[in-house]
Amino acid sequence: MAKTNWQYNDVVKETDLNQIGQEINAAASSATSAQQSLTTHKTAAVLDHPDGSVTTDKLAAKTVTQAKIGDKAVGQGQLGDKAVGSGQLADGSATDTVIGTRTIADGTAATGDSGTITTLLGWIANMLKSITGKSNWRTAPATSLEAAKTHMDATTGVHGATSAATSNAIMQRDASGRVQVASPSAAADVARKDTVDAAEVNAKAYVDINWKQKWPLTSDTGTHVVNIASGEDFLGRINPYRTCTFYTNPGVIGVPSSASGRGWQIAQANIGHLLWIDTSNRAYWGIYGPSDTAVKWRMITDAADFDTHLADMVKHVTALERAEWNAKETPTGAQAKVNTHATASDPHPQYALETVVQMMKITTDTGNFTINASNAGDDLLAMVAAKVGMNTVYCNGNASNTPSTSSYRGISFMSATGSNPFGFVVLIGTDGVYTNYCNGSSGWYGWRKHQSYTLTSYNGFGQVHTNDLNGLLSTGIYTIANNVPNIPEAATGVLLVTQRNSTTSIQTWWNAGTTPSMYTRTTIDTGTTWTAWRKLAFEDSFYSLTQPNGKPLPYAGDVNMLLDTGIYIVNTSNTNLPEAVTSTIFVTRRTNSESFQMWIKSATGDTWIRSTENTGTTWTQWRKIVTTDMAQMSKITKDDGNNIINLTQATDDLLATVISAGPGLRTIYAAGTVLNMPSTASIRGISFMQGGAPYGWILAVDTNNRMYTNSLKDGVTWTGWREREHTGNKNMANGYAGIGADGLIAAAQLPLSTATNSTSTTQAATPSAVKSAYDLASAALPRTGGTLTGNTTINNTNPAIVIQPTIDIVGTTGMRMRNAAGTDMFMLGHSTLNNKFVLYDYALPGTSIAVEAGSSLANGFTYRGNKVYHAGNALIYLGSGSPIGVVSAPIGSIYQRTDGGTSTTLYIKESGTGNTGWRSV
Repeated sequence: MAKTNWQYNDVVKETDLNQIGQEINAAASSATSAQQSLTTHKTAAVLDHPDGSVTTDKLAAKTVTQAKIGDKAVGQGQLGDKAVGSGQLADGSATDTVIGTRTIADGTAATGDSGTITTLLGWIANMLKSITGKSNWRTAPATSLEAAKTHMDATTGVHGATSAATSNAIMQRDASGRVQVASPSAAADVARKDTVDAAEVNAKAYVDINWKQKWPLTSDTGTHVVNIASGEDFLGRINPYRTCTFYTNPGVIGVPSSASGRGWQIAQANIGHLLWIDTSNRAYWGIYGPSDTAVKWRMITDAADFDTHLADMVKHVTALERAEWNAKETPTGAQAKVNTHATASDPHPQYALETVVQMMKITTDTGNFTINASNAGDDLLAMVAAKVGMNTVYCNGNASNTPSTSSYRGISFMSATGSNPFGFVVLIGTDGVYTNYCNGSSGWYGWRKHQSYTLTSYNGFGQVHTNDLNGLLSTGIYTIANNVPNIPEAATGVLLVTQRNSTTSIQTWWNAGTTPSMYTRTTIDTGTTWTAWRKLAFEDSFYSLTQPNGKPLPYAGDVNMLLDTGIYIVNTSNTNLPEAVTSTIFVTRRTNSESFQMWIKSATGDTWIRSTENTGTTWTQWRKIVTTDMAQMSKITKDDGNNIINLTQATDDLLATVISAGPGLRTIYAAGTVLNMPSTASIRGISFMQGGAPYGWILAVDTNNRMYTNSLKDGVTWTGWREREHTGNKNMANGYAGIGADGLIAAAQLPLSTATNSTSTTQAATPSAVKSAYDLASAALPRTGGTLTGNTTINNTNPAIVIQPTIDIVGTTGMRMRNAAGTDMFMLGHSTLNNKFVLYDYALPGTSIAVEAGSSLANGFTYRGNKVYHAGNALIYLGSGSPIGVVSAPIGSIYQRTDGGTSTTLYIKESGTGNTGWRSV
């Protein structure tokens, strides 16, 4: 082979040239041979390439044209897989003729998304056949999708639908939503409005005739039947009615009170029993007869009042009291002593009077003061010191040595007079209570005004307060337990509260333990917010709680180790805080091992506390303090201690002013000329109102020392002033017996009577009368129930037995009859289920008789076996299935079908005597 690695300056040899020439000749010969083979290949009738040897890489783009390939010369056997692509085919070369015919088979449903062209076309054809509903895919459908859509959207003229009553047509609502049908004939037909209206008229007519009670208990709307106006006579208005309900307006004549009320009566002609309850919840039972011109009323005492009465041992005679009473003087013995006294030569020795009678008067015979310092030049204290014993006192500005220029009334007591007097005087005036004490030769101590505001408990101890201190605003001294919210230390303490005005209060707290400490804080918005508790330092125990500038001490690190008393600033770098935020922490070190921490969040004021008893080794859990505003928001006096409500003009109205003042407790002064007063004297008192209506009361004491109360029950109506009983109005001048110094009542002042049926208000019962009454009461059946062993007879013009349950229950209440074995047989009473009087037979369950007032048993109703009878004839039936041809009943009967439907639930018997004549409603 010729050399191929020639270099510059190489020497060409003869052998080299010969070798090159030989190789050129060989190449020319090979080229000639290849040209001959290619020519032979190009002109060959059949290509001799192996199957699949013509690949994409071997064919130039679009070089295989129709002209170069004979018809159908290339088949599957002549092409390699994917050898001919779009790049190897000339445009338009894959014609329908080249591709060939395909046959569509529409009998196979699609099973996927890929396949041969023939398979895919068959699936599509199957889907078209399913959509059109035809036997093959190529048959045209009965309608187009467009036509079907138009038909679906149509609202009129579809399938001949109409709103008129047209046979064999679809119903379609008209523009008003209505549709018409022909008149119904069969039971299942649709009812028309005229049919329903006619049935309603018939039903109402039937109900009005057969079911409506002749004497209705209420109006058709459920309200009372009779409305009696103010000024009308009650009996005159109610007598024409029978059993009914009624309403009385305020001021009706012939009812127990002037208040309005509601009630009901059970009556026949000119005879009635009534129950009436007024708006004060007082209940009365009344009766009247043919000869009565007014109802006889009797107040019904409720169980609570009766129980209270039974529990009041002051009003009842105990066995010991009865023995003591029986041991006292009898009328016979008293008369004998009086006779002996009358015949005595000296019936009234001085020593006897002195030992049993108070010999010194405390008032004049006319009831006035025994010391009256009301003239110019009178010296009150000199006049008191000069008069030994107990005396009543009056003074005014004319006299000297009085508390002020005001008028005062009071009492004095001097045990000695002259140069060495001892005693005291108490005066009460419009500006308060004053006392003065005379200590022998030392003279009078001076007037001292007494605080009428309650600062402590009655015994001088602090008032106990257990609620949140944030709500404690009223002036006073209080005892505070160690668990009360918002105390400065978790210890028992004493709290002094000073209320400066309606919004500002100051609290000062002392630790009541062996380690004294004191804190103070203030609110200016009625307790909504408070300043922080500030601990006050004692002179001998100053301690640096803050920096010199008053700012908190900085502290870094674990607050578990923060044990010393002080106020510290902490932040997110500190550990064991309730929250990792900038805040303030208060520390109190009670002992070497015990410390208390209070952490306050700067942003919100939220407060948390905890403590340790072992020098920080362990701490209690942080506990958040939750506060509740429980402050008293209104004053009961002015800041100077005077009354809140002050009425002095004749046009002022006491009751209206109390209502308009709104909720709260208030002190009152009203002159005697003010409107709606309990008396003509001026009064001082308190009022309490609550709620939006409001509700409340007034307690008033006038200058005659009489006490009155009044209650507001609905924001408008007052119950009226009532004077309260006290020892001052129990004297002979008022018609009452006076009690002597020995605690006894003189026989001449209080005559005795042995009668047990007397209604006298001027006589007292003797022990024998009391014992007779007690014996009768002991033999009586108790209110709580019992057993009668004998027959009971009620002999009265209008006998009645009242049975009243303590609560309303579902069932029947009344008289239950039993046989000798104690088995219930039947009950006569009242059923809360239907508000009727009933007779229930226990021996025949499900059987009862309900008798209306004024009706006889023969005209009553009986329910038995799913039937209601009247006078023995069944009127109402209940059952399943149609009654037509099955149920026999008299005309007018009603059948209620339990398994019925539209127009087959209610039937009325209109004709015939057997099981025919029924018509469905």
